[in-house]
Amino acid sequence: MVGRGELQLAVIVENMRRDGYELTVSNPEPILKTLDGEVHEPMELLVCDLPTDSVGSVTQNMGPRKGRMVDMQPLGSRRTRLQFRIPARGLIGFRGEFLTLTRGEGIMSSQFDGYEPWQGRI
Repeated sequence: MVGRGELQLAVIVENMRRDGYELTVSNPEPILKTLDGEVHEPMELLVCDLPTDSVGSVTQNMGPRKGRMVDMQPLGSRRTRLQFRIPARGLIGFRGEFLTLTRGEGIMSSQFDGYEPWQGRI
């Protein structure tokens, strides 16, 4: 089930329920690794294309999620591209918040970007 989106999982779970299976689905958890006695967690490279007037609110909401801005580029026509390095667990539940902050005009995507030592409590 690795790499499945929320909608895909909802469809699979509903189909299994209709087929008579009984199952429980829990909240997602990151896959942690212990390297040299230290706990490491997966990191994501988050790319956001958004209206320039939403940059402050999105950047502010990345702080408590342990996101670090890596790059910021103006795209023209009042849009900006932000890149963050953020723990995968920091992205849980962020999509809806992002759409609210950008009034539905923001576009975001993320990809796995390696492991780093545990970033602390979110």
